[in-house]
Parts: sequence; structure tokens; C-alpha cells
Amino acid sequence: MMECRRRVESRLGSTVAALLFLASWGLAPLSAQGGVEAAAGGPSGEAVRLGSVELEGGVVTRDNVPSFGNETISNLTLQQLEPMSPVTLPAATGGDGTLTYSLSGIPPGLTFYLSTRVLSGTPTTPQEEVTYTYTATDSDVTSPDSASLTFTITVEADEDPEFGGEPIDNVPTFGDETIPDQTWKVGEPASLTLPTATGGDGTRSYSLSGVLPAGVTRWWRTVSGTPTAAQSAVTYTWTVTDSDATEPDSASLTFTITVAADNVPWTLPIEDQTWQVGEPVSLTLPWGRGGDPPLSYSLTGVLPAGVTRSGFTVSGTPTAAQSAKTYIWTVTDSDATSPDSGWKSFKITVEPDNVPALTDPIEDQLWKVGEPVSLTLPEATGGDPP
Repeated sequence: MMECRRRVESRLGSTVAALLFLASWGLAPLSAQGGVEAAAGGPSGEAVRLGSVELEGGVVTRDNVPSFGNETISNLTLQQLEPMSPVTLPAATGGDGTLTYSLSGIPPGLTFYLSTRVLSGTPTTPQEEVTYTYTATDSDVTSPDSASLTFTITVEADEDPEFGGEPIDNVPTFGDETIPDQTWKVGEPASLTLPTATGGDGTRSYSLSGVLPAGVTRWWRTVSGTPTAAQSAVTYTWTVTDSDATEPDSASLTFTITVAADNVPWTLPIEDQTWQVGEPVSLTLPWGRGGDPPLSYSLTGVLPAGVTRSGFTVSGTPTAAQSAKTYIWTVTDSDATSPDSGWKSFKITVEPDNVPALTDPIEDQLWKVGEPVSLTLPEATGGDPP
């Protein structure tokens, strides 16, 4: 028996061990679970509970009871049909094994999430002050222990003030919200977030009147897309409607959407060129018009041998003939989202050098002193007259 007492003292301390030792002789009460309710006199002689212990397989263990310590839960006053600010209920400590939480019946429309201990939702029914019990329970296999906190919830009715017995209708409103007029551009992404309303009775629903520009759609409060066609200013109406059972009320905001055409650059036409080998040439390419500045330029196609481009000028002296070849002069703007281009094509032909030629032979002449002579020389062909 003394050995048993020494084992208990090493685990629980001399006070509780002594009580267990007394219990073994019938001098201290055993609990219903085969343990010992340990108590001792307080400073004024009152009974003070020291805890309880249990005998499991010959080993004495302490029953660990969960506790909320100094935690409290504030009483809640909620408004019918208005979402409450989520409240996280306190966590307990101690206990044996895993702690689980429960909350006795809550007002309709509210939800208590066990895993996060969060109480949230929108109360649907008014009620006077009601007391609720929030409990943490451990997983003691023999006799689960628990700790509880209480608090109250009051749900005030969503009632309009009355004058002479007639209620004032609760009308939804956008308050100081406005929707700026929109100016968008073909080919450029656009987005607009529409505002929410407050007030009204019950659930609020929204609608947007007017056909949105091609390429643009609405999802809930977001209007977005990439316009594909220009349109002049069109007025749209954003409306909120409540679910007043007798006569739904609404509020509206209006705004306009203008879609400007894409500002595409362009340039003047360029005449086809016919040049000749060995003769100096020069061509000034036209400036671009329109578009989103600054504009940039490019010329596609390999220029004739002996000819180069510097900026807007094509010049040089062709050194070899070439048949008609097509060139493309392109102007491109600096549109931030999708650069646009305009272009003009033209042809360059380089003819061989036109050298005059004598095709008819001239016979050798034998003349005689004192006799008249005459010789007609042949005409040349080709060349550049005169």
C-alpha cells in the first residue's frame, strides 16, 4: 500500500495522493467512475474542490476539464433583414482530446459554423431578447466534460416609422452614388462597375436598360468587353428594386456610353515609277494622317540597285534594269492596346539605258579629183532624242 501511495504522490502531488490513500481505507469518497473527489478545507473552513482523478489500469490520471477562462460573449442586438457583422465565439482550453462546440438554437437566418466558431447571417424574424448557451465539450472516453458561456440575441423588427398610424415605405436608394458617362473606343478593352443601393424592403434586385455596345456584356454589376463598332452617346438606366410585398419600390441612375471609332492612320497614294539605268532618280513618300501619335513608317521590298531610302526620300542612280516590282509604304500609330496601320502600294520599273544605234552600213567611198561627189549617211535609231 505504501508503494501505491508513493506512485500516486510522484504523479499528482502529496495532497491528492494522500486523499487517494485515505480513500483506499474508506476515509475519502470514491467517484462513480472509480476515481476520487479530492477536497480540502479553504482558508475559512469551506470545502474547496481540488479536482478529480480516475484509476485506469492501475494508473491514476487527472480528469482535465475544458474552460473558457475569463472569456465572455457580448450580447447582440441585430436588425431584421440586415446582414450581421460576423462574430467569432471564443475558443476553450483544456479538456481531454478534441474539443467540439455547439450553440443552442439560433434565430432564423443565422448560421453557426462549427469549424471556425463564426456566427453570421441575416436574421429574418424579429424576436425579443433570448438567451443562448455556447458549449465546448471534450472527448473524454468515459465521461465527456464541458464548459459553457451564455449571451443574448435581440432581433429588432424592420419597421417603418409611423405617423398617424400609416407606415412610411422603406425605399431603396443609391445615396450620393453616380455613374460617370463613359467614352470608349473601338478595339480597346472597357470596364465599368455599377454601384449598389441601400435601404428598401427585403431583397434588392438590379437591372440595366438599353442595348450595350457590340462586344460588351454585363455580369452582375460589371459591364465589360471590347467594343467592335462605334456608337454615338446612348443613355442607359441602372435600376434597383426591392421586394416590398405590397408595392415594390425602386431607384435609378442614368449614364451614357459613347464608342468612338478607332483612329486608324492613312496616307496619300503614290504614283508608279518608271526609271532608267544611269539616270538619277528621286521620290518623296507621303506623310501619314490620323492615328494615335507618334506615327512610324516602313517600306517593304528591295529597292533597285543603286537606289536607297532615307526617311521619306527614295533616291539614287539605278545601275541595273528591273521589271515592274510592287512596294508597300506603311504608316503605324502608337495605339496603346492595339496599334493600327494604313498603307499604299506602288510599282518601280527600271528600263535599260537607251543607247542610239546605227543599223545601216556605210560603204567605203572612192572619189576622183574634179568630179562631184555625194553620200547620204544613215539615221540612227534609239537613244534619247534629240
